[in-house]
Amino acid sequence: MAIFHLNLKIVTRGTGTSAVAKAAYHSGDKLTNEYDGHTFDYDQKIRVVHKEICCPTMRPFNEDGSWDAKFTKVYELDESGNKIYDPKTHCYKSRAMATTDWNDCDKAEVWRVAWADATNAALAAHGFPETINHRSFERQGKEEKPTFHLGVAVMQLERCGIKTNHGDINREVEAYNKELRRINARIRKSEVFLCFSNFNHV
Repeated sequence: MAIFHLNLKIVTRGTGTSAVAKAAYHSGDKLTNEYDGHTFDYDQKIRVVHKEICCPTMRPFNEDGSWDAKFTKVYELDESGNKIYDPKTHCYKSRAMATTDWNDCDKAEVWRVAWADATNAALAAHGFPETINHRSFERQGKEEKPTFHLGVAVMQLERCGIKTNHGDINREVEAYNKELRRINARIRKSEVFLCFSNFNHV
């Protein structure tokens, strides 16, 4: 059974986190942060099937390889195309505009669609009929309930025979979905029977 899973998180130094540390951990690699010289070594991490670190585009690059500004100043213009002067601030009216669209909320949907398309292409190329969908069950119009993502720690407990709260919830959801599929199958069978009976009486 193919299940859609894509984890997106924004990491910033302002919250005490490091993008380099996160990249090293998730990829099972050894990386050094050029900003502070700190090295994060997760080279011994197991169960990393595939890793690929893409260069972020939070801000553009300069020709010499250094980072350019994250924001640029955009001046407000009047009907004649001239900058508008604000006598209160003694400056021209302006606003900050991001130089890239990486942090736009709409980007998450774009990446989710792309991930689903790439996964489905890979499944088809290897002869699997299953497909995944980036949309929620509700958006797909499905009556079934979604299960929880258990994570590594919970999965290890479940495999050892130790039941967890999320595991119990998933078992209840799976039982509900199974019963729902059974009921819908009986409804479809009844509809076919009624249609066939009405046809014979015509």
